[in-house]
Amino acid sequence: MFYVHRYLRLTPPIMLFIGFFTVYAPYIQGSFSASQMNMLTAQAASCKTTWWQNLIYINNFPSGMTCYAPTWYLAADTQLYLVAPIVLIGLYFSFAAGTGLIVAGCVGSIITTYIVFGVYGLSADMFGNGNVNDFFTIAYNKPWIRCPPYLVGMLTGYLLAVYGTRKVRLNWAVSVTVWIVAFVIAAFCLFGTYDYDKGSHWSVFTRATFYNFHRLGWGIFICWVVAANHMGWGGPISNFMSHPMWQPFGRLSYCAYIVHWIVLFYFLNVGGHPIHYYSAWEVFTYTSIPATFLSYIFAFFWSCLFEIPTLKLEKMLIEGIMGNGRTSDKLETDEKNGRVPTILENKEKRESSWIEEIKEDENTKV
Repeated sequence: MFYVHRYLRLTPPIMLFIGFFTVYAPYIQGSFSASQMNMLTAQAASCKTTWWQNLIYINNFPSGMTCYAPTWYLAADTQLYLVAPIVLIGLYFSFAAGTGLIVAGCVGSIITTYIVFGVYGLSADMFGNGNVNDFFTIAYNKPWIRCPPYLVGMLTGYLLAVYGTRKVRLNWAVSVTVWIVAFVIAAFCLFGTYDYDKGSHWSVFTRATFYNFHRLGWGIFICWVVAANHMGWGGPISNFMSHPMWQPFGRLSYCAYIVHWIVLFYFLNVGGHPIHYYSAWEVFTYTSIPATFLSYIFAFFWSCLFEIPTLKLEKMLIEGIMGNGRTSDKLETDEKNGRVPTILENKEKRESSWIEEIKEDENTKV
């Protein structure tokens, strides 16, 4: 069920949306689409023949134009999920063995990245010097390049599962210091290429080093945020991030990921003119916030129409196959008075009989 649940959970919403994208995407036209060489139209045409790659999550190895660009991440994540039990089994039998597998995976990925950058001369991102044309297809979307943050996250999850219930008091000074270090690492990951993107020349070794460690650093930052909030070391940060207002957004996050690409193209085409970068604040205010808002509105409807019904059907299917020992609330006639008891009465009857069984069991033990 480790694999079946994930496949049934993720596949129907994304495949239905790919069908919607294939039909509707060619009609999203405008100045922004023209500036992107009508990318959506080409992707929609590709979906007609390569949709099956998304169905089995190998679409991050495209032979040509990919079908719906953002789905590369879902494919890479699923491929890492397939091999995750190897690490989990290692951690279950021996913490040292599991940690060794994680370290070996990270080291192997780092060495591979250096080799790939050395052979192809790739850029550190999509803007600076280096081979930009092969950057996405060779490095950006491949699981063996992406695995270090995933492995670090698995180790963090394991530690929280084993030791997360313990009350570990951390000195406030130590906590604040680690938080500062974590934010410094995050700032390096976000702004480390500032001079590079403005034209500064980086060597192949420098580009590969940044590409290797900025993802690993970002993964460590996220793991600290999760672990610190879980263990009670977050203070006001934990209070903010644990607020119930985020729960609806968390429930809609998968569908928001699915729909955001087409929503972004639609929004940027509405203006009627190509976009020009002026400042980060301008992009955040006039593009990021409205596009995010529209994506979550669209995600709400997509979740209600396809994701939630699929989850309900999956639950019914799994319960039917595996069996859960629950008795159904069938309409049975009461022999004494000839009326049909309500579901609530049936439930109360089962609970009372369950309590009596417990009492009898306790008396037997005594």
